[in-house]
Amino acid sequence: MLENFTPNHWNWISITGKDVKDFLQRLSTIDLDQVAMGNGATGCFLDSTGKIQSFFTLWHYLPGEYSFEFDGGKNNLWKQKLIQHIDYFTFSEDILLTDPQPESHAPKLECSWFFWDQKNEESKCPPPFDKIAPHKTYVIDDEIRISNHGEDAYGVSWFSAWARPARLMQWKEVSLPKLQTITLEQLEEKRIQQVFPKVGHEILDQQNPLELGLMNTIQSKKGCYPGQEVIEKILSLGSPAKRLVQIQGKLTSKLEQNNISQKKLYNLATTPQVIGKITSFSSSDQSKFTALALVNKIHAKQGLEVRFASNNHGTITKVSCYEN
Repeated sequence: MLENFTPNHWNWISITGKDVKDFLQRLSTIDLDQVAMGNGATGCFLDSTGKIQSFFTLWHYLPGEYSFEFDGGKNNLWKQKLIQHIDYFTFSEDILLTDPQPESHAPKLECSWFFWDQKNEESKCPPPFDKIAPHKTYVIDDEIRISNHGEDAYGVSWFSAWARPARLMQWKEVSLPKLQTITLEQLEEKRIQQVFPKVGHEILDQQNPLELGLMNTIQSKKGCYPGQEVIEKILSLGSPAKRLVQIQGKLTSKLEQNNISQKKLYNLATTPQVIGKITSFSSSDQSKFTALALVNKIHAKQGLEVRFASNNHGTITKVSCYEN
């Protein structure tokens, strides 16, 4: 079954101009020479200390035309950060940003997400999704752009579709009449199972991508970019100072999920030590939970028992990888 979700704070910003490729090559962690037209890649803007300033998928959809697709976060603060970062590094380059959101003068666009479990052998993925390979972008009817983000974030194929609001609604009603709605809570559970970071939870401007398992967003064979020296130094020294981990366990008391994020995480030593903090939390049946936490690297060990909020106990079950 194809599942549908309407995201909040999800953005599509185009960047065009004769200098756009060279500009993005210098500024981002993506090697644009490896992003052919019709393809996309996930990447970051970093500051000089290697900390994340923006996290996005960059789509190359026409000659000299690219687009950022990304989570703007609460109050779209990460959208503002992306625009400010580009503005800060723009001098005499011939580039133009186009933001098709309600507050801009460009035609408004709306987005829907679609999810398909490729492991489901009982039914086939409906067109046009079945023809769009991972990390490819494609336009149908010259009006609806569909992009395949792959399976990394949710463990199932994830597509985004952009169009004018009325056209998007019409297309879904006519072409996809059997859509099943998926909730934010269900998506969060899938994301946490994948140990995949999210803006405002794990992706914060004081973190570097290696701590969050985002090494695949950094293409080391390309030329220089802001923060490269720090990233290369961390790799040469062995590992980042912190690691993103998954924790599973049983709840000893009812907890408000919204109040768990950023709670301190302790080990079970005789004198408990703070080893990190909870960043995301999911509990579908109020008795078991799965969470993500950012912990000091010496404690990022599979099988380590931990404690947090109201004496709830869990075990580290997965540790994100900082290498390709």
